[in-house]
Amino acid sequence: MKNTYRNTSKKSRKAPDSKRREPGVFWRVLQGEFLEKNLILKHLPFVFFLAFLGILYISASYYAVNRVQDIDRLEERLKNLKAESIDLENQLMEQSKKFNLKERLVSRGLEIPKTPPRVLDLSPDSLAMMY
Repeated sequence: MKNTYRNTSKKSRKAPDSKRREPGVFWRVLQGEFLEKNLILKHLPFVFFLAFLGILYISASYYAVNRVQDIDRLEERLKNLKAESIDLENQLMEQSKKFNLKERLVSRGLEIPKTPPRVLDLSPDSLAMMY
């Protein structure tokens, strides 16, 4: 009985290809074959345009990073100046209290008057009465 499921004759086996397989696109780029064709010369302006866009993109991102750093630095400075302003305002309030004013005036030899100041009326009628 013959084996009908498997044919083991040498005729049915595939012969290996005598032609070599063409190298892939990546290999051709590495070897530089694409430079030999006129195709690259035809699209050279577009390649330069893409290079220009790449440089423009890099410079725009660099500029944006610098702007963000400047904004952060200015926000930090603003926060410090606000804190300093609040501190100076508190110092001024403390120095202008009546008790502190009295101490400073006494140390200079001045007294706080016991009678309130009078309001001078400088209306035209009152000036006419004076002269």
